[in-house]
Amino acid sequence: MKEQWLEWAIELQSLAQAGLTYGKDIFDRERYERIREISAEIMAYKTDIPVQKVKDLFCNETGYQTPKLDTRAAIFQNGKILLVKENSGKWSLPGGWVDVNVSVKENTIKEVKEEAGLDVTADKVIAIQDRSKHNLPVYAYGVCKIFVLCTIIGGAFKENIETTGFSYFSEDELPELAAQLELTYTIDGNGAIEVAEVLTVDPAQKDMPHLFRFGMELTMPHQYDRICYYGRGPQENYSDRKAAALIGLYTEDVDDQYYPYIRPQESGNKTDLRYWKQIDRSGRGFEIRSDKPFQASALPYLTADLDDGIEKHQRHSGELTPRDLVNVHIDAVQMGVGGEDSWGSWPRPAYRLPYGDYSFRFVLVPIR
Repeated sequence: MKEQWLEWAIELQSLAQAGLTYGKDIFDRERYERIREISAEIMAYKTDIPVQKVKDLFCNETGYQTPKLDTRAAIFQNGKILLVKENSGKWSLPGGWVDVNVSVKENTIKEVKEEAGLDVTADKVIAIQDRSKHNLPVYAYGVCKIFVLCTIIGGAFKENIETTGFSYFSEDELPELAAQLELTYTIDGNGAIEVAEVLTVDPAQKDMPHLFRFGMELTMPHQYDRICYYGRGPQENYSDRKAAALIGLYTEDVDDQYYPYIRPQESGNKTDLRYWKQIDRSGRGFEIRSDKPFQASALPYLTADLDDGIEKHQRHSGELTPRDLVNVHIDAVQMGVGGEDSWGSWPRPAYRLPYGDYSFRFVLVPIR
């Protein structure tokens, strides 16, 4: 189910796009542009995505807004269904976005050829699915998935940039996901919330990426701008940068947690924590405890504010504007800093988080 704020943002964007398409008055178009900007700002405020990236992904179309089309080929043989293995190690039905000037039938045939190397006939549509009613994560745009029954008439698998092969599976042989995350919340009568987070991976998967951290993230009002913790401090510290940070009891302000490195980046972490309190000036908030030492941080920035992703924009920390919020990370583990050569090197193996099973249990206790 979509959250209400996301419903509003999507509707505002859709109305603004239609207004920009059909509106002629220059002042009305200016208002529609502003409505579109507001929808992008809502998305950026509630997610870890910079405003400009939201605009590029969410506000990049013209014309009357309609759902995107995705075709998937259903190919059966001896009671089993064909799945292709993606480069990520996951399995899926062959298919993808419907290209411009290509029919659903033509797109289905093309995608099967590209991903499985097979020549097929597209016989008939067997299902149409509204993705938002059945799948996660929720997208900020509508997607209609069209499933087409196909028959193989020739061809053979060829190496390509999308898949590494295909196979047939019966219903009880369908492959599992590369990893499954199980979250369990237990709430007692006093309002304390016990959180159990268990990540279980498929050991058969090869060449899977490392994790940067394993834990949870929550965003709070900025009034909870003080931290009190028992662990390593007072300066930021990480698994491979903590020898000079002594274990003790510290009370600090959230606004003092970020260190202004030249480029915005991860900052303010604390390790070997026994407890962490996130409180306001009157002392109200909550306390976090775990059954083993953990890590945490609290900043007036979202994670996306500090990292542009793969493509860096060469920003500087002085360009950051603190948000009216507190973004809290609660982690069982986080990858080390690395950089022993001062530029680019990975952390030592002992401080990495390779693909594998992880678990974390902690309790949020209200402080009234």
